[in-house]
Amino acid sequence: MTSTQIGTAATEVAFKSNSYGRNGGNSFTDKSDAKTGPITKISIRHGNEIDQIEVFYGGRSAGSHGGSGGRIDVFEIKEGYYIVGIRGRSGKRIDQLQFIVRNSEGKYETSPIFGGGGGDPFEINSPGNLPLRFIEGRSGSRLDQITFSFGYPYRVKNLKLDSDAIQEQLLRVTPSSIHSADLENPADKDLEGKYVDSIEISESHTFHWQLSSTFTYGQTMSVTSGFKSAEVSWSISVNATVGNSKTRTDKKTRKWEIPFVMPKHTVTRVNAMVRKAQLSGIPFTYEVEFYEPENGRVVKTLLEHGTYDGVVVSDITFDSQHTPLGPVTDPPIPTLKEWDDHGVIDGWTLKMIAFDQQGLLWGVGTEGNLLKANGTGWDDAGFPGGWTLKMIAFDQQGLMWGVGTEGNLGKANGTGWDDAGFPGGWTLKMIAFDQQGLMWGVGTEGNLGKSKIQ
Repeated sequence: MTSTQIGTAATEVAFKSNSYGRNGGNSFTDKSDAKTGPITKISIRHGNEIDQIEVFYGGRSAGSHGGSGGRIDVFEIKEGYYIVGIRGRSGKRIDQLQFIVRNSEGKYETSPIFGGGGGDPFEINSPGNLPLRFIEGRSGSRLDQITFSFGYPYRVKNLKLDSDAIQEQLLRVTPSSIHSADLENPADKDLEGKYVDSIEISESHTFHWQLSSTFTYGQTMSVTSGFKSAEVSWSISVNATVGNSKTRTDKKTRKWEIPFVMPKHTVTRVNAMVRKAQLSGIPFTYEVEFYEPENGRVVKTLLEHGTYDGVVVSDITFDSQHTPLGPVTDPPIPTLKEWDDHGVIDGWTLKMIAFDQQGLLWGVGTEGNLLKANGTGWDDAGFPGGWTLKMIAFDQQGLMWGVGTEGNLGKANGTGWDDAGFPGGWTLKMIAFDQQGLMWGVGTEGNLGKSKIQ
């Protein structure tokens, strides 16, 4: 293999292979995407040549390079393995590719062969078994050219955000209410209450890592910073991907269950408050520790720096206010002072009235005939079924029941009455239905009864 050593002055030792293929198509590079993480899989479209290649770094695609011809095959790289060699064939374009992977225990595996048998063979073996970091090259309707870069993996240690810069920006933020609830306690004693709720809050994060001259694995890590003062308490927690300067938005669900005391005869308003800040240009430093993939031995440690932008929230805080309730009094009992006299309508003298389920007014005349109000007077229904009525009532289904002048019970059937006679031997004076639909009756002797007829 012919290779070029690069970046030795300020970074880890890295190697770049020769370029294979020709100068057709447009140039591309996965350099910045490679900082997202190690290569986890490679998707290739191929037939007699390599039509397209797409590399995934840390599980994220760097985009496809090439056209849409051929069939797709995917080479998944097992956890703990990394690419240390490539075999292939090339001429005017890239005709064939095969990848060799290795783990820290020295076990090797190979991918399938992608592409055809044209062009001249080539083979690349990484010096010191350093992992393949990224690819670059040229592409159009096919993969025209490719170059491979290798280097040490790394780990990040001791990341420190500038707390003074954070504090200066956070102190300018005004809290806003996101949720509130009013809880009433009319009792004569204090009560313990709980405010239970949740909300989804969006945050965005951009880390500008100053690693532009290195070839390193990206790693996901957590960053926490905060401060407390007499006026305010702040904390932020960020999951960042080292080596990736793209903005990412996270949605966090905050849940709370806040116990508090509600004084007697008060309305307690509980407020959930949040401070949400737009941070910009917050400096941070971190150490980059490069190590050998075989045994983990540290090769070099660098002190690097960067800046952070983001929209972040602090922990939600709560406050409550208590407002006295007015005097608790029972509503006044309405007093009937007088009647609006409608007189004897249409000359009909009434014995009783009742309303059906539609709110229509019905009446029984003094002669025992059935009447129905029509808005201006009465429609005389006469004596349906030959019945002379004492009174009528409506059940919950809107069916009409009646008591005849002889005290017998009847149920209207549309044209007359279904005579129920004298259930239980009772001679009735009147009936009524309760809210459960049960019929109650008063006998001619003034006795009260509850019927089993519903």
